[in-house]
Amino acid sequence: MAVGSVLIALQASASGRTGTRPEDFIVPLTVAQDDGVASARVVEGGSSLVEFPSVRLGDFRAADEPSEAMFRQVQETFRVVGRFLDRRPSEMFAAFRAAGLAVRLYVEVWIDQDQMEVTLPPDLVVSCARHGIGIFVISNDISAEEAIKMGAR
Repeated sequence: MAVGSVLIALQASASGRTGTRPEDFIVPLTVAQDDGVASARVVEGGSSLVEFPSVRLGDFRAADEPSEAMFRQVQETFRVVGRFLDRRPSEMFAAFRAAGLAVRLYVEVWIDQDQMEVTLPPDLVVSCARHGIGIFVISNDISAEEAIKMGAR
């Protein structure tokens, strides 16, 4: 096992301020029930997060090829994020930047080995570029034992 889970979120942080408020980022996005969003909240430290459902290897134990099934779901989640972005006008993200918010697509990959594979679909990259959103990918190398405790298996 290499990748245990993947979290994908839009993150907004405020430069020069103590943090964001829901009305700064979350409220203007008008998250709808059919947007595929798992949660939208301000987190400790003041960043706003619009999280899409996490994809965990443990959720695919019954599949013939758990890793392949997981990565198909990761790709589907990326498509959901792209559709979410495509439903919002670029002017909205320009207004966020004008208000001092830094917005990025945050992709967190939990791994238990020193490698990871994440393929960003071209249409997602185009959607991010159209809105001026950078893509930040981070991995946390943890032991297989820790990954199993987190439900990766």
